Amino acid sequence: MEEKEFTLLAERIADGTATDEEIALYKQYCASFAQKEPQWNTEWGDKEATGKELRTRIVSVLFGTPKSILRRFHPLIRVAASVALIIGVGFVAWKGFKRLETGTQVAQTAVVKDIPPGTDQAVLTLADGATIVLEGSESRLIHKDGAAIRQQKGQLQYTVEDASAPVGNNKLTTSRGGQYMLTLPDGTRVWLNAASSFTYPTRFSDKERRVEIEGQAYFEVAENPDQPFVVKVKGAFIKVLGTHFDIMAYPEEKEIQTTLVSGSIRVARGTAEKIIAPGEQAFWADGAADGLSVRRAVDIQQAIAWKTGFFEFDNTDLPTIMRQIGRWYDVDIRYKNAPDDKTFGGRINRNLPLSQVLQLLEANGARFRVEDKEITVL
Repeated sequence: MEEKEFTLLAERIADGTATDEEIALYKQYCASFAQKEPQWNTEWGDKEATGKELRTRIVSVLFGTPKSILRRFHPLIRVAASVALIIGVGFVAWKGFKRLETGTQVAQTAVVKDIPPGTDQAVLTLADGATIVLEGSESRLIHKDGAAIRQQKGQLQYTVEDASAPVGNNKLTTSRGGQYMLTLPDGTRVWLNAASSFTYPTRFSDKERRVEIEGQAYFEVAENPDQPFVVKVKGAFIKVLGTHFDIMAYPEEKEIQTTLVSGSIRVARGTAEKIIAPGEQAFWADGAADGLSVRRAVDIQQAIAWKTGFFEFDNTDLPTIMRQIGRWYDVDIRYKNAPDDKTFGGRINRNLPLSQVLQLLEANGARFRVEDKEITVL
């Protein structure tokens, strides 16, 4: 293929206007690099930064995941995106095309016994211990402990009906493969990720609005300077007035992390206390007696990608990725050998079936065997 022809083809792929035949030709050309070391043109800018910025678009064209808009970039940059894919900067490296085209036993197994993504499902535990299973698009109205609880389209909404009624604590729990969203009586909105639980009162009657989280949740806190919002998580307390932030506190993860999107929050743990600004992340080791640290410039979009329907990775090791997959698809993860130090970067739609997620990982060198609801990393 002549350089000019490749340049035109690369532009069409990056723009999303390429035909199926042109995409097939592109893949074939990529495969021809098997014994070559393609060179990066420095006019395209920084190789790592360009690959990170544009990989989502290329993956979307080749594998049908949601597209990002890249037409605003200079044509040279759009071409760079395609070449970045060949060199391996993007999520899907060029070596992966041959595996995806010819098929593998792993991919075939995953298709035959495919597992759908998680859905809106949870269990609501009321103050008297009664439980209500919340699934799909069911609608209902519950009157309990002075509150009206409306379930509709994968969401719960609380409204205070009787301010003199005794306050009861409710608990919303998602299992692996579930997520849910609720609006508290004060207007605060909470998104609960898979394998998480959230405990909260039916109305806020104290000087502080206190809640507790295990697992992962994203908060949009209604502002009320006279009644601060306080989240208890793994022995720490996060105090806010009105802000948007994410908490990740899974027991199987090494760290508990609080990432601030907007506003300001104060994190207190033992004698340690930190105030963090937007774009910063407070973290501490799970199980440690003390300690509290702050990362200053974190990728907010990566931290909250789950809320918008994506997995997002940036130099992320495979065990961390597989823990996320295990929680969302409700599958168990096993390892044939000790995991190596290989890392991955990219964004994948969480609404894809498991087989397609595994194929994308396979395209960058990972190998799997799927049996029923167990994935073995080879």
